[in-house]
Amino acid sequence: MSRSNQIQGKSSPAPQTSADLTRSNSALADKVLADPSIFPDEFTAWIPRWIMQNVNFKVSAGQLPTLEAVKVIGSGNGQPAFQNSWVAFGTSDAIPGFYKDAWGNVYLQGTLKSGTVGTTMFTLPAGYRPQRIVIFPVASNAAFGVCVVNVDGTVVASAGSNTYFSLAGIVFRAFQ
Repeated sequence: MSRSNQIQGKSSPAPQTSADLTRSNSALADKVLADPSIFPDEFTAWIPRWIMQNVNFKVSAGQLPTLEAVKVIGSGNGQPAFQNSWVAFGTSDAIPGFYKDAWGNVYLQGTLKSGTVGTTMFTLPAGYRPQRIVIFPVASNAAFGVCVVNVDGTVVASAGSNTYFSLAGIVFRAFQ
């Protein structure tokens, strides 16, 4: 019984050999893209490198993970509100928001202003919070800024300037 059948609790009529999975690299890649959870992280990390080295490899749109839409902070519609006088910097800059990719990484984006440094800017909902406190250096009006994301979801401008405070480049693994 193959490893995928063991995990899914199904039996196959004939035992599957490792040769069946490695008959071609594309068959193996198709299997991983169909259900990456059945393979270890080290193996699934290999797939993007292999694809980049094989220019003839083709993937259909249905095999790619779908991207979650950006959840805009302060937009209403059940999204987190700004706190402590923090607001979006302006319409020409990236809008403050967040999203999670297919691998559970949370991405913050946007620029904020006018709040009180040392206070919470907004609170991430459950499913978008880290397992442990994470601390990031950020750009903040040509000064060194520090953004702290706490396990309760509070995103705090710990140090920097309130003229503008960037969330660009903040990525962390969500705790499920």
